[in-house]
Amino acid sequence: RDMMIQMAMPGFQQPVNLIGSPLKFSRTKVNYRLPPPRLGEHTDPVLLAAGFTEAEIEQLRVSGAVGEAPQPMEMPTPPL
Repeated sequence: RDMMIQMAMPGFQQPVNLIGSPLKFSRTKVNYRLPPPRLGEHTDPVLLAAGFTEAEIEQLRVSGAVGEAPQPMEMPTPPL
């Protein structure tokens, strides 16, 4: 059922094995354009959207409740 896919991911020399989409359609192929987010990649924007201030997020980080934000990496350009 093509549940394992390989995708080039930033920070890895070789393609990484990932789980493919469980949804299979007869006329529409799944398009894996971008890799999944890295652990913590969207933590700050989600917490900001939930009403936390940057100072509160930093306090969460200092207390260990939230990990360090990952460093930005060059992402592959998605096809149009």
